[in-house]
Amino acid sequence: MKRIEPYRNVEEAMRSLDNGGRFYTTEIKANDGVVNRAELERIGGRADHKKDLILLFQMSISQLGETDKESLFSKLDSEVLQIYKKYKPQELSADDANQKGQLAMNAIITGTPKLIRFDTDLNWLVEFEKVFGNTSTTLITPLIQEYHVYELEDEKTNQSFLIAHKHGTEKLSNKRISLGGIVKELRSTEDGSGEKGKFLEVMYHFRP
Repeated sequence: MKRIEPYRNVEEAMRSLDNGGRFYTTEIKANDGVVNRAELERIGGRADHKKDLILLFQMSISQLGETDKESLFSKLDSEVLQIYKKYKPQELSADDANQKGQLAMNAIITGTPKLIRFDTDLNWLVEFEKVFGNTSTTLITPLIQEYHVYELEDEKTNQSFLIAHKHGTEKLSNKRISLGGIVKELRSTEDGSGEKGKFLEVMYHFRP
């Protein structure tokens, strides 16, 4: 999980995004008025994770006005625009996330997180990939064992949505925050035959 600082205006955004890519992308020029995928990757995404690129981009521009956003979109090349249309995150309330959140989608949710203690009776299980050397395997484990887990309170209703980030990163404070990540499945049984739910695996956050 990474804290980000959203761009304050389109000029700041272009200074950051129109960066020429990494040193080996010699065919790409900085400050040429066009933003391409290699330049987005240099900001912090990975070439094989297009969802990451677009989630980080969307959160970084989230505080810009509509005019600035339109100006910035006009600077994106055709490949980035195509990727953006495919993976554009949905901005949801905690209540909406319960109703409309779809598995594997990018989502940005704003609310106030309340940490759930490790010794709680929360018994959801989660599937995740574990890498051992050069091989990987899929494991089923208690959600609370792998993640710091929170209830994110809706700002208009009494509903809440579970959000989580992996152990080893700083815990979130009990203050209003915007969180971006991927909606993943929860299950009550290892074989998936029981009750199912959803949570947001948080990748980026900022204070709106």
